[in-house]
Amino acid sequence: MIISRNRLKSLLVDHGLLLHPARHARLKNRQPAATVGSLIERIKVESLLDVCRHT
Repeated sequence: MIISRNRLKSLLVDHGLLLHPARHARLKNRQPAATVGSLIERIKVESLLDVCRHT
């Protein structure tokens, strides 16, 4: 099976987000798991806030 480079990157990011500390904490506290999409949005907001703080 041949997987394109973009698809492989996408799968690796999804895998990494499945292991994200925020998701793990929610599961540990018996809360619904955060979706990959919501984690991506959270990371985008955190990154924007970091840029704003350091400029």
